[in-house]
Amino acid sequence: MSKKPKLRPLLSEELLEFLANALDHLKMLPLFLDLGYEPRQFIADYALDKGSDQLILPITKAFLFKGHYSKIAFDAYIGRYFAIIACPNPEHNYGRALKQLKNLDADLYAISEKFAQNWKVLNPAEAGHEQEGRILIAYPFVEELNEWVTNKTFY
Repeated sequence: MSKKPKLRPLLSEELLEFLANALDHLKMLPLFLDLGYEPRQFIADYALDKGSDQLILPITKAFLFKGHYSKIAFDAYIGRYFAIIACPNPEHNYGRALKQLKNLDADLYAISEKFAQNWKVLNPAEAGHEQEGRILIAYPFVEELNEWVTNKTFY
């Protein structure tokens, strides 16, 4: 088992790229719809259920083992949460999947949910500059994740 790591080694490059994409989708979808497009035209995997048991169960099984957290499952948890909330398909009911993630770790869920809500209401024009607004929203998220990983061991 490894020592208590800092946050950055726990986040894959793929997750960071995915998060940026998912967050952009949350901002772009309303504009896309305002242009007259259909939601199903927004993303290639529109029909994919982002909260299926196939995607959630591996996270729940590996997340915590004998008091140690899985780096891979931690990374997947965050990615899965944001995949679900950024999904533009209203036909999918993600209540069960989100409940499973929340039951797995309510604190990590709350951190992710708070960031997502703050991101959704971010108006770059009000923040003065788009990049500044992003930093104002992202900084507390990173700090809260850092606090969450403190005193935890990962394998």
